[in-house]
Amino acid sequence: MIPLTPPYRPAIGESAQEFFATILRPDFTVFEWGSGGSTLWLAQRVAHVVTVENIPIWQLEVGRYAQQAGLDNIEYLLVCWEKGEPITDALLDAYTETILQFPPESFDLIFSDGWGEARRRCAPLADSRLKPGGWLVADDSGWNPVRTSIARYVEAGWRDVRKSGVVTCAWDGLPRKNVTAFLQKPED
Repeated sequence: MIPLTPPYRPAIGESAQEFFATILRPDFTVFEWGSGGSTLWLAQRVAHVVTVENIPIWQLEVGRYAQQAGLDNIEYLLVCWEKGEPITDALLDAYTETILQFPPESFDLIFSDGWGEARRRCAPLADSRLKPGGWLVADDSGWNPVRTSIARYVEAGWRDVRKSGVVTCAWDGLPRKNVTAFLQKPED
């Protein structure tokens, strides 16, 4: 993983980041699967961020950067497994279902940018925890498991905004094309 350096930002394309910034409000409560630059970027713009991570050392690093930046509005959750341990459905469920410990309609925005194999499971859990008019942001939405997991919201008529761009991967430092979906839950 590459180190986090200011200015902190989500690992999404530039046009996606610009759109993201327009939908955030200072009073928002945000849930995020996957800690990192996005956690710090969000915490600088909203009232409260809940972030779940599966790599303990990375969560500690993000917490260290947050402390250095004076950000005290982040709640950290950790669901991890040992390196080399087989990734089972039970582990994936434990990671993704952390959101279910919060009451319905707890969040103004939910950002699905967590561990790859779990991403297809994240979006379907967002609906009940998202406030009416709230946003589900699904990173890597061009990837089939993510695209399939958000299709139900598109079919149900949620506002659907897609932004693409080139992103440098945190784990290997290489550029790749990325599509981020912004889905707004209907008010009714």
